[in-house]
Amino acid sequence: MNQLLVRAFLNVTLICAPPFCPAIQAQACKVEISEPMREPRAAFTATLLSDGTILVVGGATDLAIPFDTVLASSEIYGRGGSISTGSLHKARFGHKAVLLKDGDVLILGGSGDSKEPVREIEVYDPKSKKFEIVGLLPKQFQPGPLVPRPKGGFWIIGGFYKAPGAPDSDKDVRTTEVWAFYDGRLSLEIEPLQIARLNHTATPFLGRIVVAGGINPSESLCARDKNKSTGKIDQYNCPVEYYPHERSDPPLLTHLEGRYSHRAISVSGTLLFRGGFTDGRNAQVLERVNGTLRSVTIQLKNERYGRDAHMMVTLGTDRVMAVSGVVCERNGSTCGGCSPGGLMTQECNGPAAGHPVPLQVATEIYDAKTQRIVDGPTLKWPHQDGAALSSSLNRISTVFIVGGYFDLRVLGGYGPSQREVEKVTCNLN
Repeated sequence: MNQLLVRAFLNVTLICAPPFCPAIQAQACKVEISEPMREPRAAFTATLLSDGTILVVGGATDLAIPFDTVLASSEIYGRGGSISTGSLHKARFGHKAVLLKDGDVLILGGSGDSKEPVREIEVYDPKSKKFEIVGLLPKQFQPGPLVPRPKGGFWIIGGFYKAPGAPDSDKDVRTTEVWAFYDGRLSLEIEPLQIARLNHTATPFLGRIVVAGGINPSESLCARDKNKSTGKIDQYNCPVEYYPHERSDPPLLTHLEGRYSHRAISVSGTLLFRGGFTDGRNAQVLERVNGTLRSVTIQLKNERYGRDAHMMVTLGTDRVMAVSGVVCERNGSTCGGCSPGGLMTQECNGPAAGHPVPLQVATEIYDAKTQRIVDGPTLKWPHQDGAALSSSLNRISTVFIVGGYFDLRVLGGYGPSQREVEKVTCNLN
């Protein structure tokens, strides 16, 4: 596959009447079914290699209870389809992958067949097409977000230690630890985070790492909110902090809408926080950190859809596309029914046990210059926990949306996964 085909940046210009532009989809964009992956999978990693192909590693075929298969297999996705390559020593899903400077790919974290954390750190060598175990994570440790380290390598920003055999995530121990992986070695940094948190983001911005959102029931600095439907505490508004810390840093910044399992992305000189879960519903206030790192403000009060655990790709320098996710349509303070773009319409505040939770097939594009949202094309399938890759060439923009789950079962887990790949082509002339 040509490297231009999969770079995660597009040069897109959308002109329309605010606030939404449904006509863009019908007039300019086309959705096609592309060559599938070799195996159905979700919760995998997809890494762009130096030759322009994509390394797809691990994942799961179904996480219903009892769940099906956690994968050790990997494949190379390129022009004309996919071919099998080496296998992991330890099957895993929900892991992380990093492209190293020498072209190898580092795989760490995730869960295995027993749903316990996988300790083995593995490296894939594109030349030999083999995986090698190069180290171990601490016992029961699930790493937080990975970000580049200024002196080389990368940081693991937080994470948690899983309570052995405990299905209740509230028993997991969040940590303020920051680990550094450099020159093939894993070491604990002297300076920790200020707040231990789970399901947070850590994003490079203006030379700093902005750590935002997440949950921690035992942290006094995380404001506690009650679910308006049940009256129970189920969301924790952990504030924004910067890493590494500096004396000149402002006080911890509080989110205007607390969130976890959200997404953060830097676009057009600002850092945006989008989606996630808050107060028994999906977050629908788009927030931003300004260029002075001194405040969190509202960028857009009501997004068209609140998306939990979705995917985002940057479109050029000032646009962002949102794909998939557990989605509920805006309808007052309690969210109301889930969006028609999903698989099923039901209340967002506690759907019946065993019923599918709607997953989104509509896409959206946010324009940072106009601060407006336009409708993108509608996909054939949801791709929850899949991958999205995009590119632009000669005013033709292409987005590949790969794999993921067809549905989400409230108490039964996820499933089934798919091997389908959708290709979205937009003519911007």
